[in-house]
Amino acid sequence: NPVDSEERFRFATLSKTAVKLWEYCEVRKELAHRAVIFGKAPQQHLMHVGYATEAGHLLMCGKEGQLYDVHGSHVHHNACLAQQLCSAVSLQKQGQSNFDFLACDSNGTFLLGRFEEDPVPMPRQSRPLGIRPQVIERFTLEDLPAESGQEFPKGLQPRWKSLQANEKGQILAASLHILVVFDLGLQGGKRRLLRVVQVAHKVESWALAHHPTIPGLCASGDERGVVHFWDLEAKKPLFNKTYRSDQTVHRLEFSPEGDILVLGQMGLVTLLEFPSLRSLLRRRVSFVKDFRGQEGEVISWIVFSNYADSDKSRYLACACWDQNIYLFRLIWKTRHGHKHKESERHREIHYRGALTGNSSSPTHVMFTADAQFLVSNSTDMSIIVWRTGTGERLSTISAVRDMPRLGPWRNVLGWPVAGIWKDSYAQSDINAVCQSFSTSGEASGNVVAVGDDDGMVNLYRFPAPVSRAKGREYSGHASHVTNVQFNSGNVLVTLGGGDHTLMQWRLKDAPIPLLRGGGTRPPLRELPWTTLPALPALASCDRDERAASGPTSAGSSRGSAASAEDMLQHLGRSGPPPRRRRALGSATAGYPGFKGPFEGDTPDLPVAVPVGVRTAPAARPPSVSSVPSSAPPQNRTQRSSSLPASQRPPVALHTLHQPNLTPAAEHCRRLARRR
Repeated sequence: NPVDSEERFRFATLSKTAVKLWEYCEVRKELAHRAVIFGKAPQQHLMHVGYATEAGHLLMCGKEGQLYDVHGSHVHHNACLAQQLCSAVSLQKQGQSNFDFLACDSNGTFLLGRFEEDPVPMPRQSRPLGIRPQVIERFTLEDLPAESGQEFPKGLQPRWKSLQANEKGQILAASLHILVVFDLGLQGGKRRLLRVVQVAHKVESWALAHHPTIPGLCASGDERGVVHFWDLEAKKPLFNKTYRSDQTVHRLEFSPEGDILVLGQMGLVTLLEFPSLRSLLRRRVSFVKDFRGQEGEVISWIVFSNYADSDKSRYLACACWDQNIYLFRLIWKTRHGHKHKESERHREIHYRGALTGNSSSPTHVMFTADAQFLVSNSTDMSIIVWRTGTGERLSTISAVRDMPRLGPWRNVLGWPVAGIWKDSYAQSDINAVCQSFSTSGEASGNVVAVGDDDGMVNLYRFPAPVSRAKGREYSGHASHVTNVQFNSGNVLVTLGGGDHTLMQWRLKDAPIPLLRGGGTRPPLRELPWTTLPALPALASCDRDERAASGPTSAGSSRGSAASAEDMLQHLGRSGPPPRRRRALGSATAGYPGFKGPFEGDTPDLPVAVPVGVRTAPAARPPSVSSVPSSAPPQNRTQRSSSLPASQRPPVALHTLHQPNLTPAAEHCRRLARRR
């Protein structure tokens, strides 16, 4: 009972066969209950229970049209008012009201009535039945005059599940997908419809699309084939602008010019002219039948490309659950007149073919900015790239790695969104992804929104290539989130599946970094490349300049070795640094402490030199006695040139001194010689 205090309050619960009245006392911490006694009144399956007065009187609606007036725990008055009643509300709190209750039947008709005594006995009865609910007036919302722009859509016939009244006689009526406010005119005013607050989808919906040129206009579609349009700036639905199709609408997309609306249905692709909604093309692309014999698979994604040539033609890609992506092309052509010799440009839509090669159902598709490549994601977590001109499937995705893409990022797979996948996610738990827009209106924002099967809307920094990226979670939907999209003004629209709800969110700059669960700024993550010392810039030079520069100085060699050692320590690797490759055609530079190579050491394997590059003759490893320890450090070229000509080794590579090698080492040496 809404008028009870917190210390002592009452509430009612109902089931298919009984109604229980509960009373809770906060002082004694006691909870007591009693059942409603119907007496001689026919007991029906109850649809609605509501408190009528402060004394605890109840109004109950039965499934077969009975209205019960309960005093205490007994039914005092009852009567059958319609074939089926959905809800009722008491009007006894309104002063000087001519009516006692307002009820609603299953056809959307409102019933105004009073509790009056029967003036004439019913047939086959000897006396009147006493005080019973009597219907005085009947009306629907279509019959009421409405405020400007608030006309109620015709043909809906909603089942009103809840009715609430205030002291002024204004009624708030709610069904599963409609919410309205109207005035009964109980205080001398005129009965009228004040506002249509909401007209939403009645079943699960997946389709959502923003208009590219009209700010604040978006469309959504559901499984019954109904397409609703919404005004985001006024925060209300355009309830008089709807489109009804004969099949499920699973995907919607506007053309970049905004003059075409594409519907993805069960194996069907429908193109409508906007805003007239005149049909331009209706083509079946999928002929696969399910277990029920229904033809066609779901069109899971629709996307337009940028201009593909100088004639401003575009591609239209439609991903289908039959593991194919169907490609259309929109071409502008010039039509010449016969009478007045006038020409006009008109658009033609041609079917190009199907892109095959997926091992599972494709779910998301994106074009590159030049419309030459198409990237798809599928339910088996694969990323596939095609050429739009030839339909060729590429073996790798490196061809489009650095190419600019068209529009915001919408694919659920890829390196920019690798961090949005939580450890608890399955392959199909993320339903939609959308990147925000920048302040200039371009699709280059720094955040990305994610809608998942947990009913949460997640917000991450974009790009998020690091696994387990930090983000924010927002709740509001009572079911899985089927679609999320930013418009050019960074208004985020999210679509709930089972709750039939469309929500819009405002994007604000957070004072702290995006964190899951809030809190202060976290410590920086210790990564190997965040603590490396600053390396000197390397000046680019030509190969001939490097060869002409000769040996490097001792100081530069020492500095390079130290930087490599620091890098190895920070990267967590053990062992000596890798040997640096020599420059072709340059002599080996000496440094303080150079002693070898000595006898028994394995010399460096020979390096193949390109034809035309003249090199110094290879040196035979001298013995320990041939190089005095007191002599200044010399390189191999200097030591070999100081020997007599008879003792100098020949230039041929096979004359290099080689110790006794194992068979594996000998095999490696031969492979190196061949190279």
